[in-house]
Amino acid sequence: MTDAPKQEVSTQSKTAVAPRDFTLTEAMKRPQYWLLGLIFTTVCMSGLYVIGVAKYIGENYVHLTMTTATTSVTIIAVANFNASK
Repeated sequence: MTDAPKQEVSTQSKTAVAPRDFTLTEAMKRPQYWLLGLIFTTVCMSGLYVIGVAKYIGENYVHLTMTTATTSVTIIAVANFNASK
């Protein structure tokens, strides 16, 4: 993967807003901070829930053996761990 190309910001536009770095305290006062926190928590928890029930899904719906289903859960867990870096 490569970085996206840099885009030039036009200084002639009167509607353009200069980017601003917020401190943690300032960011926590904004609703976008809490919405992003909720989204991240939901995404992380849904992955953990899938890992928790994946063995049962494999055994009951796909008719895998317990060993195969457990190995599949291990692979999912490792893949989830590596993707979070």
